[in-house]
Amino acid sequence: MLAGANVICEKPVALSSYDIGSLLGEQEEAERQVHPLLQMRLHPQMLRMRDKIASAKSVRIEYHVYRGPWYDKSWKGRKEHSGGDVLNIGVHLFDVLCWCLGQGKPVDSTKSAERSDGTIEFGSVEVEWHLSRRAKMTGRTFVVDGEMFDVSEGFEGLHTQAYAQILEGNGPTLESAGMAIQLIEDMKLC
Repeated sequence: MLAGANVICEKPVALSSYDIGSLLGEQEEAERQVHPLLQMRLHPQMLRMRDKIASAKSVRIEYHVYRGPWYDKSWKGRKEHSGGDVLNIGVHLFDVLCWCLGQGKPVDSTKSAERSDGTIEFGSVEVEWHLSRRAKMTGRTFVVDGEMFDVSEGFEGLHTQAYAQILEGNGPTLESAGMAIQLIEDMKLC
């Protein structure tokens, strides 16, 4: 930004709400934009779900991915660089929730070496979530009032779509990405 360019940033765009605040200040000072790459918002199932989730009574998320031994050796497996599993992997599911429902309020959350779980209230919508990166099988599902939205597959081309959206001036904002980071921080899981 200081060189006069807008910035496109992979997730996590920041590791804390403090970092988001700093980036917002730098963004304003440089008169440029930071555009987080949050391609999950463009998944066809998420677009379909967005119309239904606002009036839902209950939402259950099972977000299980397998990451091999390489993961712990890379920057992604190092909490000081990635923010930990909930921030690095879970930011997608929390971003989609905030994008659809606004800022959430954590009810409870737990974390172990194998998984993280919790409940979040978004107004009258209660969301129960489960996240693991050591799953034997990958599965990413959102169940909204009994209707399943499976996002385990269908990622082909989403990064390209996200980049195009940003270049057209319609991508996610730093402020909107910050809602998910604040939610994870409020759950005390990063």
